[in-house]
Amino acid sequence: MERPTSGIPSSAPAPTAQAALAGLGSTPAGLGSADAAARLAREGPNDIPEPRRHPLVQLLGKFWGLSAWMIELIAALSWLLHKWADLYVALGLLVVNAVLGFVQEQRASAAVAALRQKLEVAVRVLRDGAWSSLAARQLVRGDVVR
Repeated sequence: MERPTSGIPSSAPAPTAQAALAGLGSTPAGLGSADAAARLAREGPNDIPEPRRHPLVQLLGKFWGLSAWMIELIAALSWLLHKWADLYVALGLLVVNAVLGFVQEQRASAAVAALRQKLEVAVRVLRDGAWSSLAARQLVRGDVVR
């Protein structure tokens, strides 16, 4: 019976913990506070950057989509048929739909941002040979965590 492979050739030696730590510039006693601070300044926080779009681009995006296209089609047909009242109603619906969608999206984004600030993940990290609790965004490459 064959053993399942993990994608690593069986002839490759398994890296030891010492070798992994050495490759990351760390030691079994963890990083020193000064080294960790220098790495944090050089590499930045342990965060996933969120792409931010300009609010005007977000608002204009509300005019692009299936529901907006249907209302735009109604407005175009009303214009072609010279149904001015229908045209104004369709354009009004299009603008109201876009503004309400934009406002709701802004409120949801603000709520998510507030939740992210409250939800601060703490980790146990070995720094200067002692275990301490630290915010996860303060971790750097080479930290030993529990």
